Amino acid sequence: MGYYLENCDEEIQKVGVISLIFVLKPFRMAGIGKGLINFSKKIFRKWKVKKIELKVGLKNLAGIEFYKKLGFKIRKICLATIEI
Repeated sequence: MGYYLENCDEEIQKVGVISLIFVLKPFRMAGIGKGLINFSKKIFRKWKVKKIELKVGLKNLAGIEFYKKLGFKIRKICLATIEI
């Protein structure tokens, strides 16, 4: 969790960034992921952050649906690559 400054429409905004949240399969559907997101939102509010971004893997359909249920909207779809 962290934040960066973004220059939008001639004003600088703090943007919260959530990354690398994982809940092991046996513990899913217990509210842990939702609790982590809500905790992050609480911290970001303290920091006066108005916008939160996160990245989720393109093939992580369960994760995408989870974030949608929490109010996140898909803004950009990117292709992940790896060099071998």
